[in-house]
Amino acid sequence: MKVIYKYGLYYGWTSLFLPKGAKVLSFQIQDNNPVVYMLCDTVTSVSEQRDFAIIATGQQFDDTWDQVHEYIGTQQDGHLMWHLFEKVKREVGPSYAGNMCGGPNV
Repeated sequence: MKVIYKYGLYYGWTSLFLPKGAKVLSFQIQDNNPVVYMLCDTVTSVSEQRDFAIIATGQQFDDTWDQVHEYIGTQQDGHLMWHLFEKVKREVGPSYAGNMCGGPNV
């Protein structure tokens, strides 16, 4: 069975534990707070760690950013534009690099 969950994000970096295979549906600003809506499988009991970053228009970042981050979407908050990226997991030996935590805000 599937369900859509809403997860709160921070400007800058946010780390979340999500049901394995959760799919990003939408990035929004709700009541002045960034959120991401995810399609999740309610049957799985396995979680995976995922990192998200919100950056502002005009904010500088490393030249290799697009090699390790995937663009998700852009939202306007007043006169500011925010862009959401997810860190792409790269295999490093027998496990994946990463440091994350979090949970749903339903």
